[in-house]
Amino acid sequence: MLIHAGVPVALSTESAVGRSVAMEVVVARGHGLSQEAALRAVTIGAARILGVEDRVGSLEDGKDADLVLWSNDPVSTWAEAQIVVVGGSVVYRR
Repeated sequence: MLIHAGVPVALSTESAVGRSVAMEVVVARGHGLSQEAALRAVTIGAARILGVEDRVGSLEDGKDADLVLWSNDPVSTWAEAQIVVVGGSVVYRR
């Protein structure tokens, strides 16, 4: 309802003990949020709300880019992180 009303929305794991950001997206999808809106809520939408969209939130030249390469659609409970890149270095590889 908030997104349809034009209200900026972000998802977080602040009080969701043991749940990942990906799981929060899955839960939001289960409650009717589109996949695009849910992904935006954990990327550029969240960055805009926090006022840091000039540095993070989307893949653009000059921005910080920590990346996760998933085995499947990240909005899936079956997806597994395959590679994680932080600060330009691979920090995890399945």
